[in-house]
Amino acid sequence: GLVVVLAIAAGAYLVLRNHSATPANSTPPTTAPRTTPSASHPASGQAAPPATGTAYTLSTPATAGGYPKLATAPSSVTSTATATAQSVREQAVNSGGKVTGQVSGYYQLSSGQVMSFAGYEGTFNPAKVLASLGQVGQGGQTYSAGTHGGKLACIPSAGTPGGTVCVWVTTTTLGVTEFFASTGAPENVTDQPKAAQDTVNFRADAEAAKS
Repeated sequence: GLVVVLAIAAGAYLVLRNHSATPANSTPPTTAPRTTPSASHPASGQAAPPATGTAYTLSTPATAGGYPKLATAPSSVTSTATATAQSVREQAVNSGGKVTGQVSGYYQLSSGQVMSFAGYEGTFNPAKVLASLGQVGQGGQTYSAGTHGGKLACIPSAGTPGGTVCVWVTTTTLGVTEFFASTGAPENVTDQPKAAQDTVNFRADAEAAKS
């Protein structure tokens, strides 16, 4: 499977333009960010995120965000998802983060789609993690991270067919979700906003504040 790595410019927002796939070793283009609702500026009606110092833990419950956990997943899904998550984890560590624990699982979405999840606990600097991620895809965008705060961004992979990867980061957690069709191939990249919402829904149950 194709390793997908998220590219985010330093700061809270990034948008990568040009619709064609970009080689992994190329220099990311510089464009103006889109002004979508973010964790620090939630859309009207959304609850404000908690204080920056809130610490979280991760789990893989039997149901999260209304999505049931799968006992197994196709090898085409697991191989791609594992490679993607490991790449994101490596960039987080290289940016000064420390991983102290991890969890993973696969969940059933609508129409047979599958969402992979890899979660890492430890200490992270959200801005540095996002800024450290290399780029092999284009069309990335930030989204509201939900009531737990932190930062969330999603990006389509540079492949045919394209897929979607989302990453959220707080000071104590790092979550990576990737979306696949029922056949094992990634779902269409035009579902990126849906992938972001699925990630927020899932995160609400898979991530909990430390007592």
